[in-house]
Order: sequence, then C-alpha cells, then structure tokens
Amino acid sequence: MAGATQPIPTELLTVVGEHLETAPLVAEQVLLEVPMKPLCRADCLGLCPRCGADRNLTPDCCRDERGDARWEALGELRDRLSASPPSQPTR
Repeated sequence: MAGATQPIPTELLTVVGEHLETAPLVAEQVLLEVPMKPLCRADCLGLCPRCGADRNLTPDCCRDERGDARWEALGELRDRLSASPPSQPTR
C-alpha cells in the first residue's frame, strides 16, 4: 500500500507517513537529565523530609537520635556479635 498513514513502530521511534515522531525519545532524554534531588549548589544539604526546613541553616531541625524501633532487634544482634570473641573455625 503506497502512501499508507498507519504508524509503523520501530524500536525507539514511530514513523507516520513521511514523518518521524521524535517527541517520546526527546521527552525521555529530558526526564533522564533532570536531577533526582535538585539542589541549589553542589554542597547543599537539601531540605528536611519531615519539616521542610533548609538543612544548610538548621541541620539538626528534626534529628531523631532514637532511630527506628523496627531495627532494634538487629542492633542488639550486632552488639552481641561484636562483644563476643571471634570463634575459631573447626577443622
């Protein structure tokens, strides 16, 4: 069929008639270049995920020294393993 206007999918681009649809490829490349964590400068600490404060001005705004209670059992295991002398391998 000469002059068919049906889209012909290729690996990355779609050909419609005599036009090459590059919009999806360009959009993907733009999104890949957007930083995952946009910062004002390279040494910026970012914003606090809890209160939104600028961590450069108040780095200890929401610091919770307790940690997450769900990790306590692993912390206790770590402490027990580090306190006990290393065992000698048996032969």
